[in-house]
Amino acid sequence: DYGAEVIRVEHPNGSVLRRTGGHSLWNRGKRSLAVDLDDPAQRSLVQELAQDADIVIEDHRPGRAASWGLDHASVARTNPDVVYCSISAYGQDDARRDRLGADAAVIAHVGLMVEWGGRREGPIFLGHPAIDYATAFLASAGTLALLRSRIVSGRGDFLDVSLLDGALSLYTMNWSAEAGTKSI
Repeated sequence: DYGAEVIRVEHPNGSVLRRTGGHSLWNRGKRSLAVDLDDPAQRSLVQELAQDADIVIEDHRPGRAASWGLDHASVARTNPDVVYCSISAYGQDDARRDRLGADAAVIAHVGLMVEWGGRREGPIFLGHPAIDYATAFLASAGTLALLRSRIVSGRGDFLDVSLLDGALSLYTMNWSAEAGTKSI
């Protein structure tokens, strides 16, 4: 909508959003490229795209993009101006980095299910993926800030955003409000 050419690289079977009805909402204005990143010939297409990209965003477990030669270090070798954002469950350096993560799992991990759903028996359904939204906001705001910084510095940069970051960002208001004038 703002003039960027966006190419979404997805699995040959397509995005799960295509099967859940969310494809048109999440992919509006984007071009899609179905690629099997485990196939070296197909992967090279994505590596070529990354050489000229202003921004690369990936959302795999830490280390997965490196196995394809599509991590920040690999992309920056041929495109030092790239702004690269990596989104994962717990971040690139966290002790839990290899765990799979999903919105509901991280909500439970940080205690938001109890806070939002109360103490009751049985599963708590929150109705919307709040952590996914919060994390997407952090990733987009951080990526745009780094893109602006690149204009000034002339250098690309790397941003590591996690679902855990998104969850903790939702706690900030509560901690601030509860702290009042007290020191935390």
